[in-house]
Formats: sequence, C-alpha cells, structure tokens
Amino acid sequence: MSEKRSFPPLDLSVIQFPSDKLTLGQVRELDHSVNGADVFSSSDKLSDARATDIYSIIPIFNEMRLAEKAYAISLGLADPWPFVPRAEVVRLLHEQWKEDGISSGPHQSTQFIRNIEQAAVRQAKQQLGTGR
Repeated sequence: MSEKRSFPPLDLSVIQFPSDKLTLGQVRELDHSVNGADVFSSSDKLSDARATDIYSIIPIFNEMRLAEKAYAISLGLADPWPFVPRAEVVRLLHEQWKEDGISSGPHQSTQFIRNIEQAAVRQAKQQLGTGR
C-alpha cells in the first residue's frame, strides 16, 4: 500500500491578485447590489454582511478559487471546488474584472489568470521539491 502524502494548504497571502489593487473607496463606488441591498449603503448593512456578500462584490473569491484549483491539480489532489468548473471561474473573472475596471479586456484578464495559476503551481512545486 502506498502512503498518501499530505500537503499544507495553499498560502493565498503570497499571491498577488488583480483585485488587490481595488481600494475600499473604489469598491463602494461600484455600488454592487448583494441580495437586493447594497452592503455599503449603511453601517448596519455592512455589519450584517456575510463574507459571501463581500466576496460577491469583488472578484477575490473567484481569484482564490482559481488558485486553489491550480494548486490541487499540481499536487494531484482532488479539486477543492468540484461543482464549480474552472471554465466557469474564468468566465466569472473575465466579467468581474471588466465590470470592476480591473481589466481592460480579455487579453489582460487572460494574463491575470495565468499569473494566478502560475503562482499556485510554484507553491505546489515547492511542496513536491521541484520548485524554482
């Protein structure tokens, strides 16, 4: 019987995500509606907001999903988001980045996606001892 290797989780704090450039002021100006109410319209609404509400305002949740998928695949692990295909995450990011003014178009978005996945794969290679 072969021994199953375990790996530490992906360190998302060292990956530079395109949405990292958004300021809170820019996010507020986007005036996205979450569950029918703008979470930034009052302090009460913001204090009641769930993390999923905030993540739907900016693309960070999908950026993290993309990185986690790439990391798992590189290590031969199960997809951490099996019911959300990579193609759907990529489609959502293209839309979100364009809508939020992070990307000027599909070419820039494609490069952002490459950068995120490459950063995750580098971490995986370090875990496998094939980094650098």
